[in-house]
Amino acid sequence: MAYIHKKTFDIIQESNVAHYLDDYFEVADMIAIPVQLLNKKGYYTQASRYGSPFDIVNEWFSNERIPEDTANNNYLKSHGAVEAFEYELMGNPKYKYKVIRRDKPIHAGYIRFLPGVVPSDIAEEFDLPDGFDLDEDLGYEIQNHTPQYAIFWGVSDDYETPVYDFFEEAISDMRALYDWALALPDLTKCVQ
Repeated sequence: MAYIHKKTFDIIQESNVAHYLDDYFEVADMIAIPVQLLNKKGYYTQASRYGSPFDIVNEWFSNERIPEDTANNNYLKSHGAVEAFEYELMGNPKYKYKVIRRDKPIHAGYIRFLPGVVPSDIAEEFDLPDGFDLDEDLGYEIQNHTPQYAIFWGVSDDYETPVYDFFEEAISDMRALYDWALALPDLTKCVQ
């Protein structure tokens, strides 16, 4: 992981100084440079993800009893569950069942911009590199009357892609995205 300063957009790798990272947001190393450039040019980002060549282990909670025998539970197995058990969730006792889930690698990514940051006329002119798509979150726009855009891409649907092939494609994609961002108009210098 890398960390980008919320105001200067400088990137650091890590810090063990207490509270030093309070003014930073976390971003995956692979996508840090394009995200930094977009933010410096006024295309403020809300969230991003690059993906991973490795499995991902997460937990989720439920207020309904989850069968602990996940080996024989087709629903849980189809959703990547590897373990389920009763658990006391502090602060919210309603959700007292926990599932540990192991997912296949995510070979796709996105950059979501803050609502209203990317003007519609500029978004319509985005000429993204091959393999990248711009999408408008219509649900957000209808609810808040402000357009919110995100860039999506998929590296590969093949979960057996060798790790170094994944990284090679990822670096190529991020370089293309960075070069694209370099050509964008700088919103910080636009007169409103």
